[in-house]
Amino acid sequence: MLSHRKRLLKLAVERQDTEGLNTTVYTRHSVTQFPLYTWIKVSINMTRVLQTAPKNMQHIGDQLLKHFLSTETKSIKV
Repeated sequence: MLSHRKRLLKLAVERQDTEGLNTTVYTRHSVTQFPLYTWIKVSINMTRVLQTAPKNMQHIGDQLLKHFLSTETKSIKV
């Protein structure tokens, strides 16, 4: 586990442009400003995010995509 973590940290510079906030696809619904903080309400299309995952994360993306699709189907039936 530790060697895996070290490898991920080494590749962090390469991954930063293709993973995370830089590549997240979202729709902003509202922004509410308060004196000490700001609420930003967004929705994230997880299907699209997982489909555009980098190659080194694709296997995890495939598993998560199956999970989200099955969850969406269950919530529609209820």
